[in-house]
Amino acid sequence: MKLKISLLLLSIGIVLLGLRLFSTNSITDKEKIDEVGKLAKQHIYTNPNKALEYADRQYFLANSVNYAEGIAEALSLKGVAYSLQKNYTMALEHQLAALEIEKKLNTYKTIAHSCNQIALIYLQHELYDASIAYNKIALTHWESHFNQVQTAKTAYQIGLAYQKKHTYDQAIYFLQKTHQLAEQLHDHTLILQCKYNQIIIAKAQQKQADVLFQRQKALTYAEETNQIHWVAKLYDEEGVERMAKKNWKGALESFEQKILWSQRLPIANMIPTLFQISIVKKNQKKYKESLYYLKQVETLAK
Repeated sequence: MKLKISLLLLSIGIVLLGLRLFSTNSITDKEKIDEVGKLAKQHIYTNPNKALEYADRQYFLANSVNYAEGIAEALSLKGVAYSLQKNYTMALEHQLAALEIEKKLNTYKTIAHSCNQIALIYLQHELYDASIAYNKIALTHWESHFNQVQTAKTAYQIGLAYQKKHTYDQAIYFLQKTHQLAEQLHDHTLILQCKYNQIIIAKAQQKQADVLFQRQKALTYAEETNQIHWVAKLYDEEGVERMAKKNWKGALESFEQKILWSQRLPIANMIPTLFQISIVKKNQKKYKESLYYLKQVETLAK
């Protein structure tokens, strides 16, 4: 799939020819333009359409006074908004345009952010090599400025791209790198995401013993850190796999553990599991118990 870069890049190229930084007597204009950018950021995840309106306004104002940082920020915000709308072609055009300006300004943080966003778009298009390349540029910037949070997030995205590319040795390397950083940051969610990805890799490699080992490690950590959603998810998947192997006793144990840990989750999380337990009971020829769980499903579903 070819992603065409529109005339937007040509217009940005023209802007770059006359680009200059703000002088000290234009601080009022700069602040006004930055305020419009803040409004775009406030709406970016809740209302991308509104964010685009503000970003368009920011771009117009910044362009009228040759405010380089404002132009780059507006383009980047528009790129994020388009990406959230799943308009990835427009998202890529704007992020690449923003990156060209940021390179001239030599601002590491905005360069790294744009590279991350571009990598994410390429990942959506399943262009894994391009995604990895841009994320590695971002990783270099984050690491050189000792930003552990962004380094961890970027390393995870690289690992994910390698995983989707089926290059599992590299995927595991970056997932382990992420895991180490996440431990230093006490980021339980990212740690469990890394553990879960290693379960997926073990499944893809058909290493059943490793699947069991990695899942038990993930379960133990999730229970110790009281990550209820993760515990429920892991027990549920374990139960489904045991059902597929007709290990009814094992499946029942997994589903009962999920029910136990799901007490504080919304009722809707219980319904599929109760239905699965009814199937297990039926296969165990415990028909009355199976019917009991089916009635529970009917009651909760009302």
